[in-house]
Amino acid sequence: MHKRFLGSLSYSANGKSTLEIPKDSFLKKLTCRIRGQCDSGSVVSRSENNPTELIKRMEIVANGKDTIKSVSFANSYIMDKYQSGTTPEKVQTPASASQSNQSFSATTYIDFDLDRDELDTLLPAQELNTLQLVITWGQATDVDSGTGFNIDWAYLDVTVEEEGNPEEMGLEAQNMGVIKEFEIVQDVTASGVQTIKLPLGNVYQKIFLKVVDNGVQSNTLCTDFEVLLNGLQTVRKERFDMSRADDKTEYGLESVENGVTMIDFDLGGSEPIDTGEASSFELKINCGTPTGTANISVVTQELILPNE
Repeated sequence: MHKRFLGSLSYSANGKSTLEIPKDSFLKKLTCRIRGQCDSGSVVSRSENNPTELIKRMEIVANGKDTIKSVSFANSYIMDKYQSGTTPEKVQTPASASQSNQSFSATTYIDFDLDRDELDTLLPAQELNTLQLVITWGQATDVDSGTGFNIDWAYLDVTVEEEGNPEEMGLEAQNMGVIKEFEIVQDVTASGVQTIKLPLGNVYQKIFLKVVDNGVQSNTLCTDFEVLLNGLQTVRKERFDMSRADDKTEYGLESVENGVTMIDFDLGGSEPIDTGEASSFELKINCGTPTGTANISVVTQELILPNE
């Protein structure tokens, strides 16, 4: 595998930045690292996932229209922790007031490789007309809403890891599977069952689920969830708290994130869920009454199989 630095994207409050990704190899992953400098104000009120909320959305877009990845930096960072069993690098903005010229940073990964023996899943970029990383920035108050907080400057640095000798490895584009990730956010305004209709057509590896109540990740708003195929077949039904407890062991974590669980269909002998011929695929979450602004975030991880 080869690594190369692709460039840096400059922070623009609530703006968008685009980076062209080279199309001369098979891609394994992108490393994306926020770095910046800030000044805390007279009152500090840091966000829960500070400073990762500075980037609202990361998208990988092929041929100008096909979105392969679409996920927030914050959720990508949490997913990395679960999938690697370690906490990625993160330096938060100051916890104390009136601190000037303070550094902050955080790292996440956009992974194209499932690392499975039975199927290669590197992204064959040379088969594409265009390939871009599109970043949607947030603003300073997304990171710290305290009085006087300011971001002096920030960048997103991007490095690609790629297979430089695909012919020697016997890699062929037509035999490659593609990993797709897509984030869905749904508001919760009352108690009851929240139904999220999931995209059809691909093979599901896992579903990331995050529950937020009154602006913070909640362990109690959701009591249980069910994954239904074709409206009738239950492929997963669990209590939310038990699923979170299982995550600690299954992913080798020192601690689990509040309000988060991973619904994994490809772990410990489980079978991925093929929705290629399904009529529906739904996640149903049983929720109590929210105490403030509440929502459910879902990130699907799907495998697009190569054409036979």
